[in-house]
Amino acid sequence: FSGCTKPSCPLQCGRLAGDTKRLPANVAGARIVALEVDYWQNRRLLAVDAARHVVLLLSTRDSGGPGSEVVWGSLGSAGDADGEARAAARLSVPTALALAGPQRLLFVAESGNRKVRVLSMRTSQVLTVASGFSEPRALALVPISLIGWELLVADAAAGTVVRLPLPASAFAYGASGWPPGHAQ
Repeated sequence: FSGCTKPSCPLQCGRLAGDTKRLPANVAGARIVALEVDYWQNRRLLAVDAARHVVLLLSTRDSGGPGSEVVWGSLGSAGDADGEARAAARLSVPTALALAGPQRLLFVAESGNRKVRVLSMRTSQVLTVASGFSEPRALALVPISLIGWELLVADAAAGTVVRLPLPASAFAYGASGWPPGHAQ
């Protein structure tokens, strides 16, 4: 990100140019299907790579880091497992992501496993939030009160939008993971 001079820019740090030279070289073979900005961690850019079954942290020209880093999953290896994000947890055809607040809970829809999972970006632990979808394709987080949220899941094959109320305790547990006993 660089070069933005608009005071109204939501990132307040820049914009991605139409110039693909600013994207990491090793993303060329990927199938990036969703992006999310982590506003609470130096405005890092997270990406879902459906073809390689991972969530990536993309470096920007300004960061000076490597092209991309796997945040969740095993590059090129589909699977269906909760656990530690880089070591044990596996994804299959992730299609969407939504990042919840300073607690940094990252929700991911997976078409391959027909699930929605959550990753605590603070603890690197992954848990299944809901399963049994036909083809989850899009996510949106909606505040419903000062402390309550719900997650909307677009189930493309079923032609529905499913509302998942999220417990307030999930956001209180942001530093230590999802509250025990809530994930389905």
